[in-house]
Amino acid sequence: MYTPFIIGGLVELLRYKKYGVPPKLEWFLGCFAFLNEAFIFAYHLHGKDPLDVHMHVLLIYVILGCFLFGCLEIYNPNEILFTYGRILCTLWQATWFVEIGFVIFTPDDRPDLRTWDAYDL
Repeated sequence: MYTPFIIGGLVELLRYKKYGVPPKLEWFLGCFAFLNEAFIFAYHLHGKDPLDVHMHVLLIYVILGCFLFGCLEIYNPNEILFTYGRILCTLWQATWFVEIGFVIFTPDDRPDLRTWDAYDL
């Protein structure tokens, strides 16, 4: 999941050092990284509880928002709303990761903290 982001970051560094990288390649690789992440989460749903599936689907929507705003930013890099939309979706994705982590993997093994019913939506 992290490999496309690492490759995109390396290409961005090469572009910064002026090594002859094609224009907007780092933007395309960033969008590809978000699309790859969405596909990984979409095929990660098999055999999960309904609560896990629901949380992962909501996360997929936010990741696709990152992809959409990234593509719009490639089309018009001077439009600040596209940049803010991508930033907002990325922050929203990060908060979802933290929230899903607390729901699926409760940080403590005490039974009073395990109150999530996986079949109660």
